[in-house]
Amino acid sequence: MQAFLIYLLTIFLSLTGFFGTRQSTYESVAPLEVDQGALVQGEKVVLREGPGSGYTAVKTLAKGEELHVIDERDGWYHVQTRTQEDGWVAGWLLKGTLMRSSVSHRPRQVLGYYVEDLRQTGYDSLVANQHWTAVAPWAYMLDEQGSLQGKTSAKVLQLAGRRGKQTLALIHNYQNPKFDGSMVAALLSNPQARQRAVENIYQMLLRWEYSGVNIDFENVPPQQKDNLNAFMKELADRLQPDGFLVTMSVPAKTDKTTSATWTGAYDYRTLGKIVDQLQLMTYDEHYRDGSPGPIASIGWVEDVIEYAVKHVPRDKLYLGIALYGYNWEEVAPGQWTGQAVTQRQAKSLAETKNVPVNWDAVHKVPHFAYTDLGNRHVVYFEDRYSLSHKLYLVNKYDLAGIALWRLGFEDPAVWNIIQRSLRP
Repeated sequence: MQAFLIYLLTIFLSLTGFFGTRQSTYESVAPLEVDQGALVQGEKVVLREGPGSGYTAVKTLAKGEELHVIDERDGWYHVQTRTQEDGWVAGWLLKGTLMRSSVSHRPRQVLGYYVEDLRQTGYDSLVANQHWTAVAPWAYMLDEQGSLQGKTSAKVLQLAGRRGKQTLALIHNYQNPKFDGSMVAALLSNPQARQRAVENIYQMLLRWEYSGVNIDFENVPPQQKDNLNAFMKELADRLQPDGFLVTMSVPAKTDKTTSATWTGAYDYRTLGKIVDQLQLMTYDEHYRDGSPGPIASIGWVEDVIEYAVKHVPRDKLYLGIALYGYNWEEVAPGQWTGQAVTQRQAKSLAETKNVPVNWDAVHKVPHFAYTDLGNRHVVYFEDRYSLSHKLYLVNKYDLAGIALWRLGFEDPAVWNIIQRSLRP
């Protein structure tokens, strides 16, 4: 009995600090969250290809190794190592840190490109989700005389107005059906046509009460670079004093493609000084009429970002995010033709053909292949896991936000990833 009383007294004195302070054996650490850091706390922890102990081992992690949390599923965490390897680890083998990849406290913006279609998938996406901050309806084409052709989706503007979201009228040069380089060259090289275009855009924005404009001129001939810069400067001088946003979607460039035919007209440095936002079209690395491959491999995307941040302020840059893929068919030996598929269509197709979806650990994208009527098919697409890697880069390079092409193509699960990953 006496020994028991001494034991209780010892516990009481310890709790009241009689014997002095002593550090607890349990550290106070942050919970595990997407886009935060984590440390391996187990000995020789196995990094696996999927969220479960039955998946193939990728490598063994040492105790104390630093990781970046990308996603979570059923107590397993999708993580990335400092050497860019990724895989899954059981949550109880990790502990959170207070490290974040983001270096600023501004909220990330989420722009969604909207295209009218009979199935209303884009509109349904806007209605169902709250995490978009702006919408850019595919609204008007500019012809070579500076006239606008097209129409505005009133219901999209009304929805955005009720929710206090920004609206950007997307102006393009797409017709017949392609981005018409000759037409846009005729427009840009004619100062009077440019002036008419600027005034027509200004009046349209006033009439529909848009927040601003998004210029999406593609296939602009490289020799039109100075004229393109001049047009954007004239547009900004007319719109910005009245509070309209001037934004622009530009093809993805790297140090190796600054003068390429498709990208040579886009002077990032000059355009970055003029516009309020610059959306990088970091998709179609492998395109519909080319050979199969990733829509946006992680290495290529990072190369584009590294080029862009050398020329444009980070708080103006939006990373383009593909919500689609391509199903390429080999119609002749070495000759491929592709058809666009949404994220949901790609997954459904793999199930229908009863083939596994593989994960490219280097490019960080899913893909699969099958044979139909004797012809080979190869499908590359983007999903929520490839999205997670790209959102990590948005935070790593402190970009303004993302631009989604296009609304309605996505797996609904991507919105949870966006909400959890794009935080200050």
